[in-house]
Amino acid sequence: MAAIATIALAAMLLPGLAATAPPAHAADVQITERETVFPGLELERFRVPLGQGKVATGNVLRLDRSAEGLELRPVQGQGRISGLETVPSMAAREFDDGALVGINGGWHHFRSGQPPAGPRGAPNGFSVLDGRVQGAQMLLSSGRTRERGALGIGPGDTLLADLMEPEVTIELEGRAEASKELNRVLHPEAYASRSGGPEPGLFVLDSQMGEAFDFSDRFDELAAVELDDLALRPGERAAGTVVERLDDPGTLPTSTSGRTTIGAYTDEGDDEEDADRVSALDGLDVGSEVAITVDPNPRGGSAAWEDVDHAIPALGLLYDGELRSGPAISREGVSFSDNIQGERARTAVGFDDEEVLLVTIDERGGSDGIRVRHSELADLGEVMVALGAQDAVIMDGGGSTTMTRDRAVINEPTFGSPRAVGDGLFVYTDYPFDASERLEGPDRYATAAAVARDGFPDGASTAVLATGADFPDALAGGAWASERGVPLLLTRTGSLPSTTERALTDLGVGEVLIPGGTNAVDDDVEQAIDDLGIAVDRRAGEDRYATASALADPDADRAFVASGEDFPDALTAAAPAGLSQAPMLLTDPDALPEATRDWLAAAAPSEVVLVGGTAAVSASVAEEIAAVTGAAPERLAGGDRYATAAEVIAWHEARSDAVDPSGLVVAQGRGFPDALAGGPLAAARDQALMIVPPGDAEANDAASAFLDGRDQLDRVTLLGGPVVLSSYQHWQLDQRASGGAGQ
Repeated sequence: MAAIATIALAAMLLPGLAATAPPAHAADVQITERETVFPGLELERFRVPLGQGKVATGNVLRLDRSAEGLELRPVQGQGRISGLETVPSMAAREFDDGALVGINGGWHHFRSGQPPAGPRGAPNGFSVLDGRVQGAQMLLSSGRTRERGALGIGPGDTLLADLMEPEVTIELEGRAEASKELNRVLHPEAYASRSGGPEPGLFVLDSQMGEAFDFSDRFDELAAVELDDLALRPGERAAGTVVERLDDPGTLPTSTSGRTTIGAYTDEGDDEEDADRVSALDGLDVGSEVAITVDPNPRGGSAAWEDVDHAIPALGLLYDGELRSGPAISREGVSFSDNIQGERARTAVGFDDEEVLLVTIDERGGSDGIRVRHSELADLGEVMVALGAQDAVIMDGGGSTTMTRDRAVINEPTFGSPRAVGDGLFVYTDYPFDASERLEGPDRYATAAAVARDGFPDGASTAVLATGADFPDALAGGAWASERGVPLLLTRTGSLPSTTERALTDLGVGEVLIPGGTNAVDDDVEQAIDDLGIAVDRRAGEDRYATASALADPDADRAFVASGEDFPDALTAAAPAGLSQAPMLLTDPDALPEATRDWLAAAAPSEVVLVGGTAAVSASVAEEIAAVTGAAPERLAGGDRYATAAEVIAWHEARSDAVDPSGLVVAQGRGFPDALAGGPLAAARDQALMIVPPGDAEANDAASAFLDGRDQLDRVTLLGGPVVLSSYQHWQLDQRASGGAGQ
């Protein structure tokens, strides 16, 4: 995948440029948050004061144009020309192919039963995907065409910005006809009231339409021919032969893939020339040659548009650092309604020689409650200049404005949830992640099921089933599962998730251990398990401490003790505790609970390991444990949860030569569910389980130092989706395992 490296702008002055650059006050950009999304891709949260009490807030994704392995490209809604889909849905669909971030794309038709015409989702302006033209002229509801801007991405990811007025020419056995209808057909109301504007004539439906368009009895006469797939490339003459003639078809195309359709229509009152078009098309025989040419016709005249890989219809906003005037933009077919001028969200793309900027502007001016009209086009231009853009275009926005990172929406959509749009614009990586894997599901229950399947490919006769709603009763379950070499699955308190049920069945589980009482996992879940023919063994006490003691083997000669008020220490010690045949007991930080004291007194283990510093297990509790057992406990602790996890791993590796240093299981350190299921996985693999901070695996010194020391590491398993462990963290960990230097 080529790096985004060069810029090629149309050598022309866009009409309606402002006489001067934006006011200097727009340069006062306040960056409130900044984080790395991927090497070469940064996310910033910004505020831009605009004067007169106005302020714009939003998000900007900064793509370094020199970054290797990153590509900017559009995505069709539902993978077809006529498809509508939300940006997060596209992000989820494209994630496995490397989609990191995305925004809503360009201007498309959203109506099919009203002028100008359907189908919904068809691009309204010059549109190209993978070198194939998807749409041409911008069409008004009256049927008239107008110039409209476009953002083009060419070979080597060259960027282009210009006003476009494409021309579509259809040759019918040597007779050339012009058409303004590519992947759409004029609505009869627009046709009937054309007042010299729309002209009836030929239309083309591409083989990638994806759905049939209903004509029924829309026109008095309708004729069509179909050709095998005819790839329409900018500026190239595409020729083919008729494979089928269609007389008065009710829907077109007749096939939703693999055909290019050319149709013609007339209605009452059409002149002889209009009727001739239908006659000429209707007279074609199977085998007749037809050719189509789409000339991009940029106002600047740049031939580079004929080589674009992608193009998106967009309104021109900035050229060479100067704003276009509002009236000039309105001539691209946009009225100055509240949707454009008022307090609405906006989406824009800007660029200069070094960066590409993907920007979303919030609906309102930020948490200070200032009501602003920052969607005014002049204000939007000021924001783009302030952020560093030299050239910029306006994407479809308002209710469509959406930005995603790692499949999750990170702005606030206008109507509370993202609206389906015709396309999106995404940044992809081609990084292979060869030294790592991610085990995940759509929620914590599905992730635990994926972890169990991966860790126990031959199945398991027993499984631990813990609540996924809270950690206290589940804490000791990880060590119990690790000790016995069985998986740990999660359940809701009041119902058994279907993903968990399938995992129990697929693994061949015959008995389930439930840690905790009915407040953690109620009787309905137990009944659901019983209905599966699986025996249930519930171990519960009056509280989390008694539940942990009920799980502990009374004959154990070693015990781990961790705080029951938080989860990191107990979870990261689950695998070492289990592999060393030691139960996990819990304590209040400042007082040894009665149930824990009673177990320690009865079992009298010769070795007790405290996990965590004195804030987690106080010195007085340590003294009481020593008094009860007669053995001075050993403390494993660091300055924070990550340092403590590293100490626990070091302790275990010093006492066992069975730990595999080439593998590592990693969970996020601010949430318990994935790490809870990961302990038994690490134990099954004889690997360590390490936790890392959210967002950046190396943001914590102890976590970074731990990773630095894993010089034999060649495989990392991440637990959870990218919202839990981001794509950037995935890259960092893969780099560690593949011998890279991390950052």
